[in-house]
Amino acid sequence: MKTIVVSKEDIGGMNIYSRLSENFDFTETGQSYKGNAFFESKKAGLRLVLIDSMHIFSEDLDALGAEFIIFASRHSSKSGTPTLSVHPVGNWGKAELGGQDRMLGKSSAALMKNYLLGLKEKKEALGLQFEVSYEATHHGPFLQTPCCFIEIGSTETQWRDEKAGLAVAETIMERTSFPACKPAVGIGGLHYNPHFTEIALSTEYAFSHMCPKYALPHFNLEMLEKAISASVEKPGAVVIEYKGLGVEKQRILSLLEKSPIPVKRTNEIKNSKE
Repeated sequence: MKTIVVSKEDIGGMNIYSRLSENFDFTETGQSYKGNAFFESKKAGLRLVLIDSMHIFSEDLDALGAEFIIFASRHSSKSGTPTLSVHPVGNWGKAELGGQDRMLGKSSAALMKNYLLGLKEKKEALGLQFEVSYEATHHGPFLQTPCCFIEIGSTETQWRDEKAGLAVAETIMERTSFPACKPAVGIGGLHYNPHFTEIALSTEYAFSHMCPKYALPHFNLEMLEKAISASVEKPGAVVIEYKGLGVEKQRILSLLEKSPIPVKRTNEIKNSKE
């Protein structure tokens, strides 16, 4: 069963947990994980469980036996911009925040696109002054179970915002499904990538793993192959933000000439509205 996981150490996650518990039909199953009870919404086909450890370092969660894990969480940024975000799990280079060096967890382009659409809808319905965005692949845990993060950011004020928590909770309950899309791997640009986000919200494209400009020194054909294989829906394209390749541009373009799947530019997709 698809399982929502919340760390007790995470303020934003506990906000989302409270909104899920208060507003939806979760009941105890009689089962537990390390002393924490499982709750289940039969109507939504979702389980909910708390964990004691911080999720990004919880490398043992394959033991949950989940079909897919949804980490409901907070995120932080230096800018402090209020943001509702989704992202896959893994590390392009050294694992500094959980996971393993140069390992990408399996994720779903379709589910994360669906969550983006839901967050945008809820943001507008609830009158939230938040941005909605993809985040690049950037931390653990590394699991065999497919997973993704859906988050509230970027400061404690937002982590405790009950409307923001409700927006995420309702999105999870209403949008945990895998609709048809055009899955892709994203390369280049910012950590919070507005181009990939715009494409996902306005076209059939959806992104699984995304490698931002700052991580491009770690990107090679081996990592591209890992990104393709670590996607629930097989990517049909590599989408590059051409102006966001920085000093790695020529190396990346040359490398992608050997890509096993077609390479497209963000402007090409936005202008054609495929």
